[in-house]
Amino acid sequence: MREDSQALATMHDDSQGMRDASSTWGVSEDPETRVVVMRLPKHVTANTVKAAISAVADRLVAGRQRVRVVADLRDVRSFDLAAPLVAVMTAAPITALVSELEIVASNKLVRVAATSAAAVLGVRYIVRPPEAC
Repeated sequence: MREDSQALATMHDDSQGMRDASSTWGVSEDPETRVVVMRLPKHVTANTVKAAISAVADRLVAGRQRVRVVADLRDVRSFDLAAPLVAVMTAAPITALVSELEIVASNKLVRVAATSAAAVLGVRYIVRPPEAC
């Protein structure tokens, strides 16, 4: 996963005016590898995950080919109980466009939620510790 000029080009605020690392998310695409990276904040709300996955979906549908998606969850420390369910419901229509999901997470509970969502979706996934990226 590269963090060049494209890496966090688009940041979104889900907390009505608060702009800090805990309230922003980003989606980017490496133009060479076509890997789509989604980075989520320290606390993930249902609205945050819906907006972020919708942005990923827009990129996948526009590209019209299967791509590898990286869910960079290394900053996530907590999430709304509804967030994993909303993630599954939002991602379900685009699973055919995901060739592989790479989950990068520091927090064990976040890893469990992310891998469970991927398993429910039937998406091929791998889990990497943050220090491997």
